[in-house]
Amino acid sequence: MRCANCGENVDSTKSYCPHCGAKQENREKAVRERGRQKRFYWLVGVGLLLLCCIMVIHFTLLYRSDPERLVFQLETAVKEQNVKQFINLLKKDNPHLSWTEENAKRFLQYINEEADVHQMFAELGKQAHNPEGYHLFSPVTDRNGNDLFILAKGEKKFGIYQQYSIEVIPFRLLVSCNLDHVHVKIDQKEKTLSDANEKYKIGLFFPGTYKMTATYQSDYTTIRKNFTLDFSEAHKNELDYEAEMEASFISITSNVEEAELFVNGKPTGKTIHEIDSFGPIDENGSVTLHAEYQNKNGRIKTDEVTVSGADEEVDLEFNNMEIEALHWDKIVQDEESYYNSTIKWFMDDYLSKAVSSYNEGDFSIIEPYLDENGPIFKELQKYIQHVVSEGIKENLVDVQVTNCKWSDEGITILTQEEYDIYYNDGTAKKKKFTSEYLLKRVGDEYKIHSLINTTVLSSEDL
Repeated sequence: MRCANCGENVDSTKSYCPHCGAKQENREKAVRERGRQKRFYWLVGVGLLLLCCIMVIHFTLLYRSDPERLVFQLETAVKEQNVKQFINLLKKDNPHLSWTEENAKRFLQYINEEADVHQMFAELGKQAHNPEGYHLFSPVTDRNGNDLFILAKGEKKFGIYQQYSIEVIPFRLLVSCNLDHVHVKIDQKEKTLSDANEKYKIGLFFPGTYKMTATYQSDYTTIRKNFTLDFSEAHKNELDYEAEMEASFISITSNVEEAELFVNGKPTGKTIHEIDSFGPIDENGSVTLHAEYQNKNGRIKTDEVTVSGADEEVDLEFNNMEIEALHWDKIVQDEESYYNSTIKWFMDDYLSKAVSSYNEGDFSIIEPYLDENGPIFKELQKYIQHVVSEGIKENLVDVQVTNCKWSDEGITILTQEEYDIYYNDGTAKKKKFTSEYLLKRVGDEYKIHSLINTTVLSSEDL
């Protein structure tokens, strides 16, 4: 090593410099000594820094674990209507609820309108100030006694710091309806209410005011109505709501109960007898009903009837002549039915009036029985002029309806008629004819459209 005084090289084992006589120190020992001192001070500094960090973390965890802080922050969010702060405080401890800004706004509005905010937070603050003094925390309620919040103990962080949270106590919603198979939707929650006699749990909700849409859908009608759900009407955190749909049922009658009911032109597959009443239909809407009946002789149907929800009953009436035309083979087997039939009565009346019209020369007598769009209308006008000019008089002796057929074109009637005919030269004859007539619907009635053909069966002098 070198002498610190003169700078000459000196043996490290020598205590004095041989050149200048200056005393020599052991530098390695000094260096080691100074190194130990530096490490000591560094360790002390690190220890103090760690202690400070531990103290900061300790007091931070104490602060964050303080239930009074939670209550204060929640109270501030509620009073200031701070939606984001409200969600941030409660969402992590209530993950099963639907946390949206809209739901949080509803909840905040409900709290400020339906609860004594000052009293509610005073009670929460009292519990938070001395949490160890409570075996069980008590929930705070709204003015109707429904539970809103409860202070809850969680786990101890690091086994030391007791954690607390404020839990929301949701409301249950039960809904029933006066109709079967109604689909309801509230926010993102949907449910089909299958039975009108049952109540259905829709789910858990924040208290507030909600819009519920209820829809009844069938092959024939759609009924939709919006309802407002107000959870201020809840009791023991449960709102039991009955949705009353504006719908009605219509009593249906017909003179042919075996006929099938059609709604808006679609077959129901059920007879009038099986249905008895139809519905539901929207009280503010309408549907079109008619009935159809078929047998081996053809198919007939009633006029279409448009009914609204204000109607209580509808009679789907078949035309009696059409019914008889389909059952003529059975009617003629029963003599009493034959003589009481509408078709025979109509033909008797028509031919009787026709003879009166000929004899009196008055077309107006027969005109109500005729289809003015049919060829017979003008033919009879000419025939009346002919018999009047010839001085011919007639007497109807007998009428028999021998056959009857129904088609989409109308009713074809075959008759056998017997007349006494008197001529202006004094002669008279008894004549029998077979005739075929076509009747067509004109409004609600059937009228003679045409005389298809007529044949003389016999002619005898009187």
